Amino acid sequence: AGRKSVGGGREGSQSFKAYTTFRQPNASLQQLQMFPEYTTAIEHESTGDYAKAIPLYQRFYEVISSAMGSSSSLAIELTYNAALLQKLSGNYDRAIQTINTSMKNATTKVEKVRLHELLAVCHLLKGDFEKAVEIATRTVDICEAHEEHNGGNDVDDADELALFSPS
Repeated sequence: AGRKSVGGGREGSQSFKAYTTFRQPNASLQQLQMFPEYTTAIEHESTGDYAKAIPLYQRFYEVISSAMGSSSSLAIELTYNAALLQKLSGNYDRAIQTINTSMKNATTKVEKVRLHELLAVCHLLKGDFEKAVEIATRTVDICEAHEEHNGGNDVDDADELALFSPS
């Protein structure tokens, strides 16, 4: 408790809701609302009780990944959210482990950029500045590769990747 997040602002469920609404209007939230524990997870998260919210998100992930696959957008978003809560609770090593596991399943550039960005922040907060810079550089490389090549999934990600561009 008492740790400030890098980047400021409220993270957690609000960013999850905003991101999923932007990416797939209401689809992801509707899928999560199938779980009776969803409301409980949001309540725990909003009160800062991340230790109770994280296992619920992990359960959602297990069910969604077995039904839709671990590389589905919703499964990736659930692991991102769990890692975000782990970061907010100060458990940087666990957040890094969760992100690295999720990174193997990320298929779109937006997913990769978001995971790399969170991974860099976790390393920064952990005090591993060299690793944080290395990962942040990789994130920029992903965005630059997007600008150079607009085929395949890149076109679908264009508007979302623009959110991460410095221009």
